[in-house]
Amino acid sequence: MSWAAWGDGVEEAVVVEASVEISGWARKPWLRLRALTEAEALERESLGLAEEYELVSGGLQEPAVRVRRTYDLLVMAEYDYEHCVLEFCLPELQRDGSVAERWMGRDAEPGEKAAFLGRMQPAMAEWVRTEIERVNHRQPAQRAAMELAKKN
Repeated sequence: MSWAAWGDGVEEAVVVEASVEISGWARKPWLRLRALTEAEALERESLGLAEEYELVSGGLQEPAVRVRRTYDLLVMAEYDYEHCVLEFCLPELQRDGSVAERWMGRDAEPGEKAAFLGRMQPAMAEWVRTEIERVNHRQPAQRAAMELAKKN
């Protein structure tokens, strides 16, 4: 990863390939990913995270601050799918049980990548999410906070 700011629309991208064998499909699933810019990362957080602060009177005690934090995990995931995933080639199960190749790139209509990736099965979704987190240098503690938010 570079320590310079991007200039003239240049961006660093990585291609990752899943180490899985898929019955009926000769290829390996792959993604071409890029990290979010600082502005995009802040926009993602502002879309998906809301905090409310409330001062609670404690009588004779000092007022306490109560914080309520809510996450819109779907909005955050869709943002990642549209901005981090530049292109992909993934297997798509057909109605007849066969597996087809689904390729999508930068020329996809807005929301098309997120709609397709939002239908992933859990194992593939976990792989995609892990790779997006890795390319964005997100910390394991951030993932743990998101998992906790899902439970509450």
